[in-house]
Amino acid sequence: MHPIRWALGLGTISTACLQTGPVLAADCPFNGRRTMFPDLPCHDIAAGPGIAYFRGNANGYAPTLDVAYSYEYFAASVNLGYVHEPGRTLYLLRSEFSYWMLANWGAGFGYAFGREHGPVAHLFAGFPFGDNHTFVEPYYRLNFLFFDRFDLAHEAGLMLKLTTYKI
Repeated sequence: MHPIRWALGLGTISTACLQTGPVLAADCPFNGRRTMFPDLPCHDIAAGPGIAYFRGNANGYAPTLDVAYSYEYFAASVNLGYVHEPGRTLYLLRSEFSYWMLANWGAGFGYAFGREHGPVAHLFAGFPFGDNHTFVEPYYRLNFLFFDRFDLAHEAGLMLKLTTYKI
């Protein structure tokens, strides 16, 4: 078994889900066997841009690029962000782990680069809607900035994502 899959706790999964290339949702062991639940993502990737209102020291904006890997109700993502406020520009590299339960709930950590720099952490709530291949996700992210002094910043925005779900 591939060590990364073992480390993520995915355990033993049928070889249909471990093949290279796109995986059909119906090929995953947990899909198509439960009549009351819809098919869930199985090793799917969602990626896309976002734009947000950012409120830290002042009013600003924050374009982002997000790539997420989904497995059932869980997802892990990497987010590249740029924050511009009057007098402050930040470049963010963040990771996030989320769980789907009526909304996308997550938490993450990363690092901010710029004149002010240091570790960052955040809490996330998103409400995606759309079809199997494209969705829009309004979201809110509460950012904890651990710079020379502790700073709290609010981020409210919209992401557009393309996904490999059911390809």
